[in-house]
Amino acid sequence: MYDLNVGIVAIYNGLIWVGKRSRQGTWQMPQGGIDEGETSFQAASRELKEETGITDVEWLGETGWHLYNFPDQVRKNAFFANKKGKRQKWFYAHVYSIEDMSLNEEFVDFKWENDEWIKMNIVGFKRSTYNYVFSNPIYEKIKSKNILQ
Repeated sequence: MYDLNVGIVAIYNGLIWVGKRSRQGTWQMPQGGIDEGETSFQAASRELKEETGITDVEWLGETGWHLYNFPDQVRKNAFFANKKGKRQKWFYAHVYSIEDMSLNEEFVDFKWENDEWIKMNIVGFKRSTYNYVFSNPIYEKIKSKNILQ
């Protein structure tokens, strides 16, 4: 079974928000599940606000659905035992203000980084997903508009 999930590439001053997870100490962009009755866009808006406090954005586009599998070590955790992985849709957001930014309990730190740094520093089993997100035609179009560094 694959959980439905969304992820967000939040871009501010040419760099992308990445947070350090509280328990695992790994880096990732905002992501989370889609609640019952919620659209993927509504979930992306909610997750971005919940995890970062960011609300002042322009949504630039979204990917299609993408699957990734959990490695065996993750599936040993009782919470993930019956789950094969995630089915994700990613959204790209141009952040206009970070005035209300705050971290929730899922993260202990954050920073703004370029896509190469993020791809090199995320947990290994998510690397193919991040490569997909950063090679998507929508992302390439965003890069051509000089929104990114």
